[in-house]
Amino acid sequence: MPAKKNQAPPAKFALRMTATLGKEAKASAAREGVSLNQFINLAVAEKVEYLENEAWMAKRRPPTQDRIDRAIALMNRKGTLPPAAGDQIPESYKAWEREQARKGRRKAS
Repeated sequence: MPAKKNQAPPAKFALRMTATLGKEAKASAAREGVSLNQFINLAVAEKVEYLENEAWMAKRRPPTQDRIDRAIALMNRKGTLPPAAGDQIPESYKAWEREQARKGRRKAS
């Protein structure tokens, strides 16, 4: 398949894996309904994404109590506009919130 304009041609790698792992990979790809090549590409992409996220997290400024408090204050502040249709808190959440409050009171006793 020719590369699209301004796109590098796909890289090709010879991959050796154990017979058992190869069999499991083929079975997993079949269950997912994709080719083994697509399955391996996705697995590598997920690993690269994980490693990039780990590197980003390591460079990230650690949260301080002040930053946490400011974020909570921002989330709890009242807006100036009335809620739009559909913005109301669902009844199921209100029930969950009441249950959590009840459990909290029980533990405190």
